[in-house]
Amino acid sequence: PNLGVVDLDKQNSLLLADVPGLIEGASQGKGLGDDFLRHVERTSVLLHMIDAYQDDVVSAYKTVQKELQEYQVDLTTRPQAVVLNKIDGLDDEIIASLQKELAKVIPKGTKQYAISAQSGIGVKAMLYDVKKLVDADRAKIAEEIEASQGLPVITLPENENSWKAEKVNNSFVITGRKIEKFAERTDF
Repeated sequence: PNLGVVDLDKQNSLLLADVPGLIEGASQGKGLGDDFLRHVERTSVLLHMIDAYQDDVVSAYKTVQKELQEYQVDLTTRPQAVVLNKIDGLDDEIIASLQKELAKVIPKGTKQYAISAQSGIGVKAMLYDVKKLVDADRAKIAEEIEASQGLPVITLPENENSWKAEKVNNSFVITGRKIEKFAERTDF
């Protein structure tokens, strides 16, 4: 996978991970798909790029969805958008027909886009919408963290090796049974 930053304007940018074609069986380790899916696991929004010139755009979408679902973690629960790419050589009727076919199989509420990465048709609007999806996902995560009383604090159980460091004025006071015994034996 390739990582890249897309600068939308002077204030907005997106970090994108380009995960090349997942093949059937990727979730079971076929090809490099399993490695690629590990990268997908760290993303917050999935953007499916489907070549408009494929024989069956619905099958292409379903194959990727199946692999996302069968992976160790069901990745189909992530926010998604579906992008039909390479539309600059197609007329509006064909594009509408392909999008209608996809609309039958994509989850309700999933946004669809028709773009040409080569000529730039529809790219900017799609990227701004994806930025909104990412921002909404981040806000949702922040709310969940806040609702659960902030970030979890992981501590080690106290035992004879435990010690504490406290700042007192401009110094630090280190206390703890084992560290104090060590200090008593040391000739500073």
